[in-house]
This record gives sequence, C-alpha cells and structure tokens, in this order.
Amino acid sequence: MYTPSVKLINELRRIAKQNGTKICLVKKHKTLGGYYNLENRKIYIYSHDLKNKSHFVNAFFHELGHHYCVTNRIWESYTNFEKSVKYTWLKAERWVDKWAATQVHKFYPKVKYDYSYSDAVVVKWYRNELKKMGVL
Repeated sequence: MYTPSVKLINELRRIAKQNGTKICLVKKHKTLGGYYNLENRKIYIYSHDLKNKSHFVNAFFHELGHHYCVTNRIWESYTNFEKSVKYTWLKAERWVDKWAATQVHKFYPKVKYDYSYSDAVVVKWYRNELKKMGVL
C-alpha cells in the first residue's frame, strides 16, 4: 500500500485542474490502478492498490490521457464504447500509454513510465472485462 505525499497530491490536482478535470483518491478497489469517469469527467485513483510513487504517477497520467482523448475527440468509438470498440480498444489504450509516458517524463523526469497495455496479463484481463460488459 502506498500513501502519496500531500505535495504530490497537490501537484497532480494542479495538473488535473489545468487540464479541466479533477483527481479523486479512492480507498476501495474497483480496477487495477484507477479509471476515468466519462459522466463526471473525473479521474479516480486507487492509491491503496498502488505500490509506490511511480505507480501512482503512472496511473494518474494514464487516466489523464483518457481525459485528453475525450476532450480532443480522439478514439471516440472507444471512449463511447461503440460496437467498433472491439477493433480499437487495444490501439486506444496503447496510444494513451504513449501519451501518458510523455507527460510523466515532462513533469516527473525521474519516474519511469510502465506501459501497462504491453503486458499480456493486463491485456487478457481487460479483454475479459470488456467481454463481461458485452462490448466484445
């Protein structure tokens, strides 16, 4: 379990605000590290599921990448879960990972970004989640 510093939380809140969203810290587990809520356009991070600062920062910027996509109308079929999502979901997640990596490097150059959707276990898990939702 990782407890982020007040300084880090405030830095990420500032970055979120500059990008037109908010970060919400949640103690109970719902997904791997966090998620972006399309309805209220907020980022939810499960800090208790993350191991260290790097994982926390990576989760935040990955979810900020989803917000970036929504506000810039990138990967709309994926973010809106249209039927064509089965063809775009992995490309969209990997695009978000690349975008997030550039942002992590920009704001936290000493933090290494972990490309979560390059991991076969994560890809298999997410594919199963989409199937449960009836998307795939």
